[in-house]
Amino acid sequence: MAEVGVLVQNPIPTCENHPSDEVEVYCKDCAKAVCFNCSRNHHRNHDCEGIARLSRLLRQQIPETCKQIRDGTLSKMTSELESIQSIKQANKEKNEQERSANEMLQDEIVKEVKRIFKRNADKASEKLNKQNEALNVREQELMKEIDEIKAHVQTHQDSQLTYGKWEIIEMDEKLRKMTMRYGSLNTMDMTYSSSTSRHLTTKQKDTLEKCIHSIIPQTSGGVSSENIVGMSMAEKTRTVPPRIKYKDRFNGPTFASSYGIPAVSIVPRSHIKMPVYFISMITTSSDTNSSLLQLSILTSSGHWNWYVEPSKPVSKQVEEVTGIKYSDSGSMYVSGRKVESLPPGQVLHELLDVLGEETAYLIGHSIRSHGCYVMIEAATIVGLNDRMERHLTHMVDMVTVARHHNRRLKAQLTLEELSETILGRDIIRNDAGEDVNALKIMFEELNPSEYTLQECMFDYKYVMNTKRINEEKLKNLESWRPLIAKGAIPKKIAEKAARNGINVWDLQTAYKDGGEAKLTSILSEKDETNEPKVTNRKESIHQLCAFFKKLQS
Repeated sequence: MAEVGVLVQNPIPTCENHPSDEVEVYCKDCAKAVCFNCSRNHHRNHDCEGIARLSRLLRQQIPETCKQIRDGTLSKMTSELESIQSIKQANKEKNEQERSANEMLQDEIVKEVKRIFKRNADKASEKLNKQNEALNVREQELMKEIDEIKAHVQTHQDSQLTYGKWEIIEMDEKLRKMTMRYGSLNTMDMTYSSSTSRHLTTKQKDTLEKCIHSIIPQTSGGVSSENIVGMSMAEKTRTVPPRIKYKDRFNGPTFASSYGIPAVSIVPRSHIKMPVYFISMITTSSDTNSSLLQLSILTSSGHWNWYVEPSKPVSKQVEEVTGIKYSDSGSMYVSGRKVESLPPGQVLHELLDVLGEETAYLIGHSIRSHGCYVMIEAATIVGLNDRMERHLTHMVDMVTVARHHNRRLKAQLTLEELSETILGRDIIRNDAGEDVNALKIMFEELNPSEYTLQECMFDYKYVMNTKRINEEKLKNLESWRPLIAKGAIPKKIAEKAARNGINVWDLQTAYKDGGEAKLTSILSEKDETNEPKVTNRKESIHQLCAFFKKLQS
């Protein structure tokens, strides 16, 4: 035990892979201290720096960092705390005023409401009778639909033993679609109940408002009859906007479009803090290395649509589905109509100008698995990746949001399948300018929370890194193909090595330096799940060592 007053120094840590070696280098990419040998092998292409030099730099920066926290962050937090306390006090005083004003108006309001309902009793009864007639019609329709469902279910249940495996899969798909289609009938019947007897009409509320102002013309609290009796308790506490029926979605104000595309207004969502934009695109094919044909974005301030000059040929399937054709002379036609097309670089510049500096969620279909890769190809040619990386920080794939609500959905869904799944019908027009509105309608139907969007969110930089890693894996796998062909190593083990960034030359160098022991150390190194990154099978390692030994001889 050390005596009091004596400084005890901690022992210098050693490398995880080489216990006999002290750590001398810090890998910034892996946030890990390693020995010099590891820095030349596993971390050869990483951003590494000597621990002694790094500690000196950090020691110089600590006082400045503490000063910034003390002068900046703490000051702002203190100011915000004082503001919160002031607002709470003001709210408390206002609450007392509102309570007092409500008590004064309560008796007069109750009298006026009773008089209004007594005068309109006959009208309310007539409306209820009409609703009952409509419910009777709906009741007959439901009974008919229930009989059809029972017949379908009974047929599938009786025939399931005779179905083959593919017929079983088709049967399950039909039953799931039937469940999604008819799953909300009870809720619809409840919402169809008579709301006339519980809520005032607009005319009645206007009349009541006039009566209240005639009783007390000047009310200090600003109390409105609509806040007191015009809303139910559920409506007062509601934070999520009510669902909009499909026939009413296109009602109300819309914003103009210079391309003649019908646009829908973006409804403010009180439970989502940032703006929500929608993006849709059409590409020359379904491959990730295809090029843009059409790009459309819907924001809170407008609707933009661009046709893009493709750098690759348009596939026959895309031409048939979308009606977009690009001639050898550089002219673009949509369903036989000539349209103006712009270079990809100009379109991406205009897209970034539309997005501006405002941070917003960007919702699209398959943008994580396809759309972003296409934009990366175009941005790389014109040198826009840095700017794209700064602007596209909160992207969300609509398929991921839908799967967050229903885990049974497939990971890959076409836009038509997504529309059928969410809305029960196909509203896709295979035109990016119109499909961007369809994305908004589906988003409103799902009505995701801020938490869901945060869970499903990714950024442009993430896709770029994924693309780079995949390219490195393919490059590493190429080095393993001769060994696979000669039977020196199984294909599965070679693929695992490539996924972990290990190529043949790395292992050959390790075998020259340390023989079989060094090779075993690299191949059997544990990953985050405490499993070997490549393999710990002695037979496979001996087979690989024999191959390298043969090469040396």
